[in-house]
Amino acid sequence: ALVNCTSITVQNLNLTKNGQGVLLAFTTNSTVTHNNVTNNYYGVHLYYSSNGNNITGNSISDSTTYGIYSYWSSNNTIVENNITKNGYGMYNGGIGLTYSSYTRISENNITENNPYGIYFSSSNYNSIYANNVTKNKQHGIYFYSSSNNNHIHANNITENDGSGASLSGNNNEVNGNNIRNNAGNGISLSGTNNSAYKNTIIGNNN
Repeated sequence: ALVNCTSITVQNLNLTKNGQGVLLAFTTNSTVTHNNVTNNYYGVHLYYSSNGNNITGNSISDSTTYGIYSYWSSNNTIVENNITKNGYGMYNGGIGLTYSSYTRISENNITENNPYGIYFSSSNYNSIYANNVTKNKQHGIYFYSSSNNNHIHANNITENDGSGASLSGNNNEVNGNNIRNNAGNGISLSGTNNSAYKNTIIGNNN
């Protein structure tokens, strides 16, 4: 666990059967990279004011709750991780953000998580860009409660067992995504001033 640290690097480790594979609490400007994180309760947990960290190039699988979970933490980068088969119940999945903002989620492979690929609750001004979000057990991308001013761009969102993207909130933008063959809607929006344009939406159930 990294508690009240700054500028630490965690790399090239096998982390298994822990409460958290990696816990960052009140930790800033640190890097978690090229680790194999399996069979933990949380894979990587960013907890309270853990800001400006980079989570890159990790393999994260078989977590009980989330592969990567950010709680009251912002300005983090989650890039080029392989996030598979995480979550075993309600409001779990590949990547989760709660009360977290200005986070970049890009170029990750987010597959076969249960139930959601990416889950937001009350999280604003985040970017979800160029991820592969496929074969998750419910929605590929799900905003549970009001999450505003987020940008979802150039993702491949396919073959999820719910909707491709089901979003609750305001001023969210969904553009340039490939959204195909999901069991529910391609895109479902609730709230005000949301926009969806230049998406390829083919073969979804609704």
